[in-house]
Amino acid sequence: MKKKLAMITLCLFLVGILAEPVMANVNASAGNDTVQLVRLQDINDDWARQDIEAVVAKGFIKGYEDNTYRPNQAVTCLEVIVMLVRAANLEDQADNYILSGDEALLLSQVPNWGKAYAAVALEAGILSPADISTFHPQEGAMRYQVCLYMQNALKLCSLQEEDSADNNSDSFTDDDLIPTQARSAVYLMNKYGVINGYPDGSFGPNRVVKRNEMAKMLNRFYVNCLQNAQEPEEAGKELTLNGVLDNLYYNSAEETLTLDIMDDSSNRWRFSIAAGDDVDVYYEGSKMRLNSDLTRIIKTGGPSFVLLNEEQEAVWVKIYEVVADGQTILAGTLEEIKYDNENNSLSLNVIDENGSERAFDLERRSGIKVYYNNRFVEFDEDLDTIIPGGLITVVLDEDESPVLLRIYVPDDMEGYEVLAGSLDKISFVGDNLNIRMTDNDEDEWSFVIHQSDNVDIYYDGSSMEFSRALNNIEADEDIKILLDENEKPVWIRIYPD
Repeated sequence: MKKKLAMITLCLFLVGILAEPVMANVNASAGNDTVQLVRLQDINDDWARQDIEAVVAKGFIKGYEDNTYRPNQAVTCLEVIVMLVRAANLEDQADNYILSGDEALLLSQVPNWGKAYAAVALEAGILSPADISTFHPQEGAMRYQVCLYMQNALKLCSLQEEDSADNNSDSFTDDDLIPTQARSAVYLMNKYGVINGYPDGSFGPNRVVKRNEMAKMLNRFYVNCLQNAQEPEEAGKELTLNGVLDNLYYNSAEETLTLDIMDDSSNRWRFSIAAGDDVDVYYEGSKMRLNSDLTRIIKTGGPSFVLLNEEQEAVWVKIYEVVADGQTILAGTLEEIKYDNENNSLSLNVIDENGSERAFDLERRSGIKVYYNNRFVEFDEDLDTIIPGGLITVVLDEDESPVLLRIYVPDDMEGYEVLAGSLDKISFVGDNLNIRMTDNDEDEWSFVIHQSDNVDIYYDGSSMEFSRALNNIEADEDIKILLDENEKPVWIRIYPD
């Protein structure tokens, strides 16, 4: 199922930095777990950009609600604990943790949003009860403190602390400034390549760590320690490859999708996924069916994530479209679309992947671009030929106004078409409903529909019963009829003026 085109070391694989920064827009100190695909706006020129992208892509550190990372802002002691809990794959425990009365009392000085994380850290040994007496959660974390917390986190894996303090004595010019209880932790983190000294040979133990520095330290700690030194029963089970989708193609005869993903070191990874494989493929958050449509729906060049098992075979693949600075992507299902020829406007309803409904009213002068099945559609009555029910991705600007729509025909309606135009007459004759209409090309159409045909009829968005009440609908209303490949009506949508 997977062939590796380039031999690379495990560490290079684990670092897996995205070439383009796509981040989770969550404030780390707010306890908010909402994730959106956005670009962090203030890291392009930061020296730690790749490490920031790596830890944010893995979910260890969150961005802020204004789409910034604030790399030069100090990181607090509590934030360090939260980051380590996430890196140690313990966040699910924190999400479901219920504090006991004793724990609530012990952690009374910890802000509510972080109490569960601190409790899990205590339980896991990242914090000790003795640490709590000197724990100042909202103060900036000093370099030696971060090393202590990381040393404690090593208890979660099989790395041995050994006699690291003895082997690394006098390794910094300011060793005497490192608190005695922290020296072994500092030397150990230096040994594993998590931290380095400054050019003058000092360590600066009492310097407060900035968020870009923390990203560097945490990424190295994860790659060099946590990920490569898990308990034997956990080691190698799941690894995440982060990269950019370079190419994809579908073999219809073998029903196989092949993906080429390029990591940040220009190593190419190839994954071949067959229809019978238990591998989920997502595009813009929506689960995709494995068929030839993927080659025209999915765009290359976007950030991609692949969860691999211990055999380095894909468990799931998540692919995203490239977006510009400040833009986000809404993905979901197109529930309804209607073009208003008189006002040159377009209205559409989208159900996102969380089941929430979003409504948009767009005007032609807004300059929005619309693609249907990867074909550019003019902002005119041709928009009425779009079949609702399929996948849609909406690129939103900073004001959450759409700038680009990509709409795709539903999987089970390939070959169907929509007639759009004006209703000339609707009436019952016996048990049959007769409909006459003139489409936008001035062609006349006539349909005779029986109740057994199971044609869905909607008026102003509401489902209508197949009854003589339909006789009350007036002529000259806007009408859309979905026709199957045999030009038989599937549904009818009528809109009042």
